[in-house]
Amino acid sequence: MDTLKRLQAARASLVLNSPFFATLALRLKFREDQEGLLEEHPIGTNGVDIRYNPAALEKFNHSELTGLIAHEASHPALKHHLRREGRDSELWNYACDYAINPALIAAGFTLPDGSLNRADFDGKSAETIYGILQEETRERENNGQDPDPDQSGGPGPVGMVMDWPGPNGGDGAAPDMPGDPPAPDRDPTHPPTPAEIAEESGRWDTATASAMLQAAGAGKLPGSLQSLALDSIRPRVPWRDILAPFIQQTQDDYSWFPPDRRFVSAGLFLPSLSGEGIKKITLAVDTSGSMPPALVSEIMGEAAEILEFWPGATLEVIYHHSAVYRVETYESGNPPELGEYESGGTDFRPVFEHIDREGLRPDCVVMLTDLEGPCPETAPDYPVLWVSYGRDAAPFGEVVKIN
Repeated sequence: MDTLKRLQAARASLVLNSPFFATLALRLKFREDQEGLLEEHPIGTNGVDIRYNPAALEKFNHSELTGLIAHEASHPALKHHLRREGRDSELWNYACDYAINPALIAAGFTLPDGSLNRADFDGKSAETIYGILQEETRERENNGQDPDPDQSGGPGPVGMVMDWPGPNGGDGAAPDMPGDPPAPDRDPTHPPTPAEIAEESGRWDTATASAMLQAAGAGKLPGSLQSLALDSIRPRVPWRDILAPFIQQTQDDYSWFPPDRRFVSAGLFLPSLSGEGIKKITLAVDTSGSMPPALVSEIMGEAAEILEFWPGATLEVIYHHSAVYRVETYESGNPPELGEYESGGTDFRPVFEHIDREGLRPDCVVMLTDLEGPCPETAPDYPVLWVSYGRDAAPFGEVVKIN
């Protein structure tokens, strides 16, 4: 039996025995890795395809292939293909495998020998595990030891998590057909926009929720998977999905402020590349009458995650309705609190006037609002992201609508 038919047979086993993973796996096309993107890995996913290396998969039996398909379907369900955010791709791959393998093993799946599994990582997110692995690797390097994140001597990640290629990453061909051309890969010069990533995140949230319902209806949703799935789809603002690409874009631009210090001594004032890391984020919170207090309170609870994902940044929160009435500054370890709350009409112009008057020079401004109010007539000279709970159009900046 050729490799594609073996993979299809393994996926059929999921349909019969594990509707949760079957529902997720059926969203992904099987594609032979004709371009060598998998490197030494036998299988991998980018949220569009399950890429496979026929020669590397020959050694795995039916149960192991079934486990591998469940493994690969878990990555986009947890949106690992959207959450790397500039992290080292190899270490991120380790972290993602450590995040899902304990739940798969507890659910009774057979994974290939040497698959990554650490009891202390059970229930932790890939981001948390990445930070731990990064620190462990750094300590071993400082001590002259082998920096390999897997100290068991195993093969490391059996699969490969690849970044999402964007909304045009599928070629529209019928799935699972031998000889189909591979889907286009991520174009680093045209990365997905924050809005596109938010939409992709929402699609996988919907798919994961649907898979949970089907599995629960069949009485086949293991408890080890339920908490991971629920954490992935729980309603909240997906800050990592929305802000990371937006901030990355702001850091890839040349700016005259400040100038490139390397040339100032020679009397040359040249623009610098603003890629030294995000330093200051301004968050404007609309507390007008059209924004219910419960919603504003929820927003502030979620806003604390901004400092979690960018712990070196300063978060300045501007509270406003038709006027700015309070400004607070927060840093990592000092999460935002709603505090004094005022309501009223809506006007966004005082926010931008305050930023200009105080000379704040933010790296980016995030407006949390329903977009029901007047805006400045001209766009500011810094990036603006509107996270909207209402309208989906603004006179400038990018808009991500949150349902």
